[in-house]
Amino acid sequence: MIRLALGTYVFDVVTRFEGYAMSRVTYLNGCVQYGIQTEISDESPNKVPSIVYFDADRLEVVPDVTPIRMGPSHIQLVENGGEPGGENEESAESDDRPKTRQSIPGGPTTDAPTSTGDIH
Repeated sequence: MIRLALGTYVFDVVTRFEGYAMSRVTYLNGCVQYGIQTEISDESPNKVPSIVYFDADRLEVVPDVTPIRMGPSHIQLVENGGEPGGENEESAESDDRPKTRQSIPGGPTTDAPTSTGDIH
């Protein structure tokens, strides 16, 4: 079984359905599926296509299609193996709220930001 990079253009060898790999799901039984989404059609330009899930073993990469990469605020085509973003791209502002240790009864202790202060 191959592990696909999200954003890769693939097709299902059984149905010939094709599109971009938008999500990856691994089930408890070990089955791996990818959510594939086609491009918006010219006939329905205002309708976003649904994502359809296929077993990873049924998918093959279409080599002549440029993959997409998803950035923090946009989707952009990747050309010549480049990466989205760059020196001029603004970075997301960090969360400056104080972090406290929160304990959930019967659960793990987690670090979580809070705007109200420490929880006792």
